[in-house]
Amino acid sequence: MQTVEIHDHAKDDIRSIIAVDRPGALKVLALFEDMQTDAELQERLLDRKTDDYEETVDVMRWVEQFRQGNDLYRIKIWEPDRARALPYRVIYAYLPLDRIANFVVLGVIHRKDFNYEPDHSFTKRILHDYHDLAV
Repeated sequence: MQTVEIHDHAKDDIRSIIAVDRPGALKVLALFEDMQTDAELQERLLDRKTDDYEETVDVMRWVEQFRQGNDLYRIKIWEPDRARALPYRVIYAYLPLDRIANFVVLGVIHRKDFNYEPDHSFTKRILHDYHDLAV
């Protein structure tokens, strides 16, 4: 089984979300727990996209960052009935097997606050944390 670590900045993001949307934050935390314990979910974390109706997550590469050699992904979390997605995106990195963690969740952000712009402060933070880990 792969290992999953939650970066301190992602923990800070969740604390901020709890202050305004406790139910949403708890669903994101449930995903984190599943990422750490569910081998089937871990296998899907490197899929380009998981859009099977039965799945409650969509996984996609952060394409612009992949083009620059950064192994970053985003997760969209669906409600169990897939009627709607949670308004948050989880950004994580995949690191080689010789690292402490294979997957590291780097951040969580409300989708209305972020459109993957390269000059966005969240992007800069994610890239800084990723490069610190990947060195």
